[in-house]
Amino acid sequence: MTAPASRRQAASAAGLLLGLLAMCLAFFLAAPGKAPGPGATPDPLAGLMDKLRANPGDAGILIQVGEEYMAAGDWERAAPFLRQAAQGGTPDARALSLLGICLFRQGRPEEAAESFEQALRLREDPIALYNLAILHRYHLNRPEPAEGLLRRALQSPESDADLLERVRRELGTN
Repeated sequence: MTAPASRRQAASAAGLLLGLLAMCLAFFLAAPGKAPGPGATPDPLAGLMDKLRANPGDAGILIQVGEEYMAAGDWERAAPFLRQAAQGGTPDARALSLLGICLFRQGRPEEAAESFEQALRLREDPIALYNLAILHRYHLNRPEPAEGLLRRALQSPESDADLLERVRRELGTN
């Protein structure tokens, strides 16, 4: 007994799809071990990981690795590197701010707010002020502290034109 033509075609298409998927998977699994070909861009993360193995506690390298994962949208992989940089020998405000972004993107606004607050205790950064204000206003239902944080960001000499515009929009003072 044979299957109807439509079933045979569906089975054939499914087999072809699985074969293509297997080939793609094999390519991606093999790709990390391959040396870049002529004109290929080397993987910046591989170079950073080599540097990190040589200097495991280097906050600058840890932050760079975290930023690479963030650029790829891999918040879960970025967070441990940023946490390690933030909690190293000398706490790092930048690492804490970036960690706050990762935690927010992972759906953890309370922890993100704490990370931004820790960063602000180390350094008054207008972007961290703005991010913390937005968290308070829209994700933690705490509008009271948001306005004060926004006003501090507005007064900061480090605020650039883009940030000032966003802060004014939030404050309703365009």
